[in-house]
Formats: sequence, structure tokens, C-alpha cells
Amino acid sequence: MKLVVITLLLAWSIDAIGQTNSNEMQSQRFMLGWEKLKEVEGEAGEKVINSLKDISPDLGKFIIEYAFGDIYARETLDMKSKEIAVGAALIAMGNAEPQLNVHINGALNTGSTINEIKEVILQMSVYSGFPNSINGINALKDVLSERQKKGIYDDVGKSETQNTTSDRLLLGEKELSALDSTQVEKLKNAYDDFSPELVRDTPSFPMLLIFFLETI
Repeated sequence: MKLVVITLLLAWSIDAIGQTNSNEMQSQRFMLGWEKLKEVEGEAGEKVINSLKDISPDLGKFIIEYAFGDIYARETLDMKSKEIAVGAALIAMGNAEPQLNVHINGALNTGSTINEIKEVILQMSVYSGFPNSINGINALKDVLSERQKKGIYDDVGKSETQNTTSDRLLLGEKELSALDSTQVEKLKNAYDDFSPELVRDTPSFPMLLIFFLETI
């Protein structure tokens, strides 16, 4: 009987210690995540979490612990790079405008200039189309307007150097060859007989470029 009691007490103690360690670990994840959320997203991120309290507090907790406590706390990428990646993904999705606004704020908070964000949005026209890029630019305008109302004026950054080459085909071939010196020849061999217009337009129009690079 004594042995049974001792065994049960020992099992209870181990379980209690395990629960304590687990709770402590989760608490550390939450606190780390909350600090990262405030660092990156500031007030905008806090509003998102607070908006979930009355409908799904667990979802807010998971966002803080996993997205910010586990992922954002990793150190291989700096915060600026992480926010550029997230912003690009949300622009490409095309159906997450509230979240895009939050992460445009985050990109500005972590060192991106206005022109750098514009370039990311423009790059996404290649991968997800002009409508998503238009929506991205409108989101950027809205975020900048809100920040200016709060007295926050962000760095515009360096302007893009204007292209002075009138021959888009030659310029496109040059840029495509810089990515892969064999691609122009591959395009010609694969499609010149069947559709020379597509071969001509691919180096000068990025959307077709991506399509062909993925299918050759």
C-alpha cells in the first residue's frame, strides 16, 4: 500500500513539474512573441490581436506564440527582410488587405523606405498580376496617410534609375541572360518556329518571362 501511495505521489510530482515547465515555456513564447509584435507592427499589430479577444482569443495567442515568438524571433533574416517577404506574399495572395496594411506598417517600422516598398509591389506585378499591384499601391497610400496623420513621415528613399534604352527587346535579352546565359537561346529553340511573337515578347515583358522560365 505504501509503495502504491509513493508511486502515485511521484507520478503526480513529475506531472506537476512537467506542467509547470510547459506553462513556463509557453509563457516565455508568448512574452517573446508579444515583444516582437510590438517591435515590428506596433499599434497596428496590437489592434489585430485585440480585435480577436472577444471572438477567438486562442487565435490571437497562437499568432503571438508561433508567428512572432517562434518564427519572427529567428535570427537568420533581419526584420526588414522578413517584412519584405511577408508583404510580397500578401500582395501576391490578393485577398488579405487588412493584413497587408499591418505589414506595410511593419515594413516601414523595420527600415524599408517608401520607394523600396513600391518596388516590391511592382515586382509582384510579374508574379501575381497588375490588379494585385494596384491594390498594393492603394494599401501603401492608405498606410502612409494614416501614419502622416499621426505625425510619422517616412523616408522616401532612393528613386529608381530611369531606363533610357529604347529597344526593350535588347534590354530584356540582356537582363534575361544575366539571370541565365542560356535562356534566350532556349526560348528561340523551343518556340521560334511555333510562335516567334512570344519569343520576342518574353524578354521584354516580365510576366511572360516567368511563365517561360518555369515551363522550359
